[in-house]
Amino acid sequence: MVKKALIIGLVVTLAVFLAGGVYIATQKAVEKPVVAGTNTNVSDEITVRVGEFEKKVGYVEGMTALEVTKIATNSEVVAQGEGTEAYVLEILGQSLDKREFWEFLINDQTALVGAGSYKVKSGDKIEWKISKF
Repeated sequence: MVKKALIIGLVVTLAVFLAGGVYIATQKAVEKPVVAGTNTNVSDEITVRVGEFEKKVGYVEGMTALEVTKIATNSEVVAQGEGTEAYVLEILGQSLDKREFWEFLINDQTALVGAGSYKVKSGDKIEWKISKF
């Protein structure tokens, strides 16, 4: 009976150890965006501006302008479609009237691709403004 309890105890301990190792490995494998202020290098930040609102977000390679905007605004972005097909309808509660669209600029230049397509670069400045068709 003692031998059986010892074996069960060892199996449970091994299972917990393995589960903990898998959890730690997956957490290290998933890069999470860093909020401004936790980076020591300012060029590793992306600036997002919507009207008077401005926030810096930590740079993570491979993120799109739309993803960075969602992080900066705490997901206060309404978009239709996903990825490269995303069309922004509302940001921070500001919606569009007829014949208006959300234009985004990259480093003070009108973007030539959609926000779901543009991969941000370290130090980029993303600005959103409502423009007319």
